[in-house]
Amino acid sequence: MQPGSNPKPRSKPLFALPYAYPLEASFQLPPPQKLPIVPFFKVVTERKSVRSFCPIDFTELSTLLAYTAKVKSVKVMLNDSIVTRRFSASAGGVHPIDLLLSMPAPITNRQLYYYNPFYHQYVSLKLSQADQLAFFEHVNECLPLGEGVLIWMLAHLHRTERHYENPLSLVWRDAGALLNVLQLSATALEYNSCPVGTLAEPFIQCLFKESGPIISAGGIIVGKECKHDT
Repeated sequence: MQPGSNPKPRSKPLFALPYAYPLEASFQLPPPQKLPIVPFFKVVTERKSVRSFCPIDFTELSTLLAYTAKVKSVKVMLNDSIVTRRFSASAGGVHPIDLLLSMPAPITNRQLYYYNPFYHQYVSLKLSQADQLAFFEHVNECLPLGEGVLIWMLAHLHRTERHYENPLSLVWRDAGALLNVLQLSATALEYNSCPVGTLAEPFIQCLFKESGPIISAGGIIVGKECKHDT
């Protein structure tokens, strides 16, 4: 670690414009299912990465997102920055990680959607079909998507940089905390899951080159256990 790279809270937050996704139509996710009662240490003990996936539907995906990524409460600060409470830890409560979703489909038909954690919606994105296909093909080479849901993390450094000097390590820790909550929750819901061992660059930058600077923070594939796994 280089001298001076330790994160440090700023005495006064910086100004930053919100990130502008190329959003199109929004769709409300269904109400989440009733949660199973599972002992915490049973979940921790049984958590493992499984690389085969059968489909989960929108209600099952809604349940996973509602208890991992959805905003629980919002506080607007005097400097107009937004602090939220969610299910994973975040430096300063700014939660710089956004999620993209891709439901099960053949590679050539897969689409990326933005997950809106404030309204529990998935929102279609105006993105190049060719760039999306290149992204999915790359991810599939690293970890076969099968019939799993792909959840991809995009990091917005400026959200954390507003409040901290040398923010990069905080952003990566945010991503790790969210990834851990996603996989533990998938385990509790008896879904298979496996983090993807790539940042999928330069494909992510190609997808969002018109929208502003972002950092790809990796992803995870989630699906039901397949009968042939048992």
